[in-house]
Amino acid sequence: MTDLTSSVTPIYHQYALDVKSGAIIACKAIKKTVIRYFKELERDDVYLDHEEAKRFLHFCTFITHHKGELAGQTFIIEPLGSFHPG
Repeated sequence: MTDLTSSVTPIYHQYALDVKSGAIIACKAIKKTVIRYFKELERDDVYLDHEEAKRFLHFCTFITHHKGELAGQTFIIEPLGSFHPG
């Protein structure tokens, strides 16, 4: 089971909680993904590496836009992007 006992809720987990509660409106596909996410958190054979997720989100702070009106600005991961980065 995944440990989420930290005092700081990861942004991707907060996003999932908000979708589940209806605070964020989402399409059926995202809602199904959120349901699967919470089911997988309860399983003993599935592991979510929070440190690796934190490293990925930190890495994204070093990425900058190279073209267009955002050129040179830091890439900002929105809550949906942190939950479903693909």
